[in-house]
Amino acid sequence: MSWSHSASLDLVRWWHLPVALWPNQTYDQDGVFSGSVSIVDGAPLLSYTCVGPKGQLQCQARPVDASDPDLVEWAKDEANPVIGTPPPGVPADSFRDPTTAWTDGGLSRIAVGAAVNGVGHVSQYSTTDFESWKFEGFMYADASGTHAMFECPDFYPVGPDSPSQTYVMKISDSGDWYALGAYDSATQSFQPRQSLRRYMAGTFYASKRFYDPVQQRQVLFGWVQESSPTTAQRGWQGSMTLPMEVTYDAATDSLRAFPIAEVASLRNQSLFSASNITVKAGSDTALPGATGLMLQVTATFALPSAERSAWRRCVEARWSPSTSDSQRLDSCRAALAGRTGAGPTSSQSYGVGVRANLAAGIETRLGFQHVSASGPLNNTDMPGGDYRDFALPASAPAEQNIQNCSQTCLAEPQCVAWTYVRDGGPAATAFPVPRCSLKSSAPPADANKWCVSGTVPSLVQVNDQSRAGGDGAHSVVAESLPIAKGASVSELSVWVDHSVIESFANRGLGRIVTRSYPDATANGVTLFADGAGVQLMSIDVASVESIWVQGRPRL
Repeated sequence: MSWSHSASLDLVRWWHLPVALWPNQTYDQDGVFSGSVSIVDGAPLLSYTCVGPKGQLQCQARPVDASDPDLVEWAKDEANPVIGTPPPGVPADSFRDPTTAWTDGGLSRIAVGAAVNGVGHVSQYSTTDFESWKFEGFMYADASGTHAMFECPDFYPVGPDSPSQTYVMKISDSGDWYALGAYDSATQSFQPRQSLRRYMAGTFYASKRFYDPVQQRQVLFGWVQESSPTTAQRGWQGSMTLPMEVTYDAATDSLRAFPIAEVASLRNQSLFSASNITVKAGSDTALPGATGLMLQVTATFALPSAERSAWRRCVEARWSPSTSDSQRLDSCRAALAGRTGAGPTSSQSYGVGVRANLAAGIETRLGFQHVSASGPLNNTDMPGGDYRDFALPASAPAEQNIQNCSQTCLAEPQCVAWTYVRDGGPAATAFPVPRCSLKSSAPPADANKWCVSGTVPSLVQVNDQSRAGGDGAHSVVAESLPIAKGASVSELSVWVDHSVIESFANRGLGRIVTRSYPDATANGVTLFADGAGVQLMSIDVASVESIWVQGRPRL
């Protein structure tokens, strides 16, 4: 494991440089793993996890010539490893991925991912000189019992500066997750105000963010993992997402992450454009001329108004941070009164298909799903999509526990579905039961006598790979999505780069990235609607140029 190196003048067009860090020392002979960059005395300092005979430790490297615009050569610190032992209670194989440094209390500080007794923790270290480091304790730990290890942590402020500044704590474990909260300088700890939410759904992992002082923005990249078993034969392993700007959305108390403005310069010729089209229920139509393996698609669809839709009023109330529990129930009463006992329901789904060859039955569908209320569905499991689970009191009546589970789902806006696991049965040997599992999508229902399930009114962003073709994943990736009060449309922005498909809903309030591997004949774009028709307000499909250039451009 090494650190590759590329450079760019605009974060969009890049050229390759020699590898920056090789595992060529005893302390990092087993790999130069993830880390971050901090600016120290005007020059970049690389912090990374060095893996060797003593396990996972933290090391540093600095540029040989800080005046070199490409920073080609790097020298590892003679004092490496600068953090030579894990924190108390942390195994040698569970201590990795230092963050960018921040300043507080006159000290520079970093966070490092860790595990203590099989529970994810974020440790904190301080320094005055970036040479010697002091362990300051654990600033955050998993309270849900879901995450055994916190990898690739990140910690940074968002929104306007104020005494009540909002901070982001991001971790990686079976996906990337974040929580919003406050930073307590007195205890050097992060105080979350919400459960962990998806940073970006799909094959997205080990993301890193940095602050751009020129544009005064937080810029995020993530690793797009492969989902094909034959990747080695193709000659590559993973890629990076488009650079995204991360901002705080106060109306929904959540994050937006949307491609930076410069990415739009990659768009070339418009291949198809239309507006004000009624997409009929059950239709799936190829768009003439909209073909290619590198495309950008922008589409907007009409949303029902809150005045006319009980479902819409409920979804808005669930995502409003100022809504009390009683107000939420009042807003959702009509939508919940219409719930069914027949199974999870979707009144409609709609969007665009990419990497499509309809004659061969191949496409990856991207878009929106309106999930209605259902349940309690007795003897029904909805396996998959869990973001949090918790034990319920075995002494309480089952009806009370079921109500507790369903109401907790309604109260957490990222929750789309829930499953209550009864006491007894095969699950009792794996974890405490009775138990409630909360889900950020509505997975297909399965018969299971040990479970009770249901759904709550939700708008869901969907990436449906069930007909993607090729040898990659054929799953459905879905995440709950906010509806901003007063919004009249659902917006979808899609970037296709061969096997990589990145989709952004409502200007980055939702984001999903996946891989699809059909052959090159699957290069079309489609429009679809199921369950009910939808009004397409506008759509544009454009070709996209490569990000790669040959060497530093001449200015």
